[in-house]
Amino acid sequence: MSLKKSASQIKKYRILVIDDEPDIAASIRSTLEKNYDINTLISPANALDDFKAGRFDLVLLDYKMPNVNGFQLYRYLKRIDPRLKICFMTAYEIFESQQEKEEFEKLSPPVNANCIIKKPFTTQDLLEKIQHLLSS
Repeated sequence: MSLKKSASQIKKYRILVIDDEPDIAASIRSTLEKNYDINTLISPANALDDFKAGRFDLVLLDYKMPNVNGFQLYRYLKRIDPRLKICFMTAYEIFESQQEKEEFEKLSPPVNANCIIKKPFTTQDLLEKIQHLLSS
């Protein structure tokens, strides 16, 4: 009896990317789709409509989006799937105001500071961050 797993038996992690910039979402998809099962959403409203518990292992979530910010979406997704791992992505300083800093600190469950990816990022940085998050 062989202990080797075939490619079809190896779990392929499922990652959801939510970013309102289509080029960034497409770039992340093309970077990750070889190693992961990737879904991308450009509209946070679609995430609000379509998200189901247990569907994804990790969400890469843009912090600054129109209509719904990343913190609001984080709370919503965590209510549906408390075990979901979520990592924020941002091209900005994550805390542009004291109010944003306080909002971040009040997130429940708390967000680990390691779950912030600063744009622009290299492919290697992104892959290492994802591997670390999925293995923790």
